[in-house]
Amino acid sequence: MVIRAGFKCNGKYLLGFEVKVKPQGDVFMFVFERGHRRMHVSYHKDGRVNHNTDRPNEKHIPVMWDFWGEMEPMIRREIPVKDIVGRQRVAITGWATEDIEKAALPEFAPQPDDIVVEPTPATPTVGFSINIVSPGTPARSIGHLGAPVLARYERGTTPIIEIETFDWLAPQIPAKRSVITVLMVTPSHDGAWLLDDKERFNTRKEAVAAVTKQHGEPHKYSDRTDGGINLYYRRLEDDPFEL
Repeated sequence: MVIRAGFKCNGKYLLGFEVKVKPQGDVFMFVFERGHRRMHVSYHKDGRVNHNTDRPNEKHIPVMWDFWGEMEPMIRREIPVKDIVGRQRVAITGWATEDIEKAALPEFAPQPDDIVVEPTPATPTVGFSINIVSPGTPARSIGHLGAPVLARYERGTTPIIEIETFDWLAPQIPAKRSVITVLMVTPSHDGAWLLDDKERFNTRKEAVAAVTKQHGEPHKYSDRTDGGINLYYRRLEDDPFEL
């Protein structure tokens, strides 16, 4: 599978990058500039992620970083493709809107699975987050670096490739996750009713009334096998894994 992503500028279609998925599960993202491939990231089926720079008519060169006190190829170890649950980032790329036409991107003819973005002055940058997602992973409103997701595309089945667009310079918004708190009303051996094994009440009805007075109406109730009841409260909090 090949997915190409680019821009429509002054009637021309300019290729920014392409994603290639091999049958065994390896995922490659190739970024173009100055008429040729500039760099690529490869997420291999075993979870190994390589970063490389590309030059015309030459073998690619690994991106180097100083991770252990000396320069070495930039290699990350992530989750194997077949074990990904939820969302796993492959790579990030993007352009300043005013630089897209200056970047000498190659022209291309979009196909049905390709992605075309029309830059506007309202978004000074156009960023792309390329991810692998498991089936049923919901869209998110806040993506990479806390930037709002402007558009989302899914392609393929094994694996599923997700491409999100965002503005690098948009104000960062903390990502949220849903957290469920369960408060339990249970019977005591002496005939009283306990709230989370702490507060005592004469009846189950009194215990439930005390909970709703303090916390409001719960999201859900469920009866317990011991004759008690669970009260479920849902709230949103900052998600540290999406920042």
